[in-house]
Order: sequence, then structure tokens, then C-alpha cells
Amino acid sequence: MSRARELFDRLRQGGTTALDALIADREPESLFLDFKRSEDDGQGGKLANSDNKNLSKAISGFANSSGGVVVWGVGRRDASGNEAARPHCVVDAKGFETKLQSAVSRTTMPAFSGVEFHAFVQADGNPAGFVAMYVPQSLMGP
Repeated sequence: MSRARELFDRLRQGGTTALDALIADREPESLFLDFKRSEDDGQGGKLANSDNKNLSKAISGFANSSGGVVVWGVGRRDASGNEAARPHCVVDAKGFETKLQSAVSRTTMPAFSGVEFHAFVQADGNPAGFVAMYVPQSLMGP
């Protein structure tokens, strides 16, 4: 099992607790992990332009390497840093997950399948939260 798959499964099973641990540990971005904030905090009726661009780059980059995980809704420590610093939730994690899923088929040429998503929301039922995205390695690069 790849490190990316292990991380995605840990996030999927542990939810916000697992994400809080990544942030507390100041987990750096790496060859298999990336943190993204949504340009409009996921509030638009469709993905913002920069979100589409980031999605496309993440799928292409991770699929052409050994796979990877993107966590949407996390800011970086500073402009030059590459470690998780603080949560910056998307306003409707499950809705943002749906927008990402819908965009996958149009972000790469040819369309890449196998991308998995998991939205996790706050424990109090607030729809704001995070979306973890797993991109498996591809034998046929997108």
C-alpha cells in the first residue's frame, strides 16, 4: 500500500481528529501530500478558476508519480512555507466534494478515473469542513 493511500485512509477514518494531528505535527507538503484553500471557500455555484487549475495540476502531478492526497480547506503557515498551518474550511464540505467530483472528468486529457474523495464536517453538524482527495498512480499518465 502506498503512503498516499495510507494517509487518505487515515484521514477518512479519523476525520477532523486526524487532520488536527497533521496540523499539530506541522506536516509538510511532500511528493504525496498537498494542502489547498478554495479561492472562494467553496461558496460559488461551481468551482472557482484557481480551484479547477489546482485540481488539474494535482491529478496530473500525483497520477504521474506515485499517487498523492490533497486536503482542501487547509492554509499554509506562510507564503514561503509548505506545511499545514491552520484550518480554512470550505463552507459546505459535501457540496464542495460534489463540485470536485464533477470536475475530475474535464480537468485532464484523457479523463482520469480512480480519484476518490471524502468530505468531513465539524462534529457539531456544521456543514463547513474539509475534503480529502486521493489520486492513485496511473500507468497511463493524464
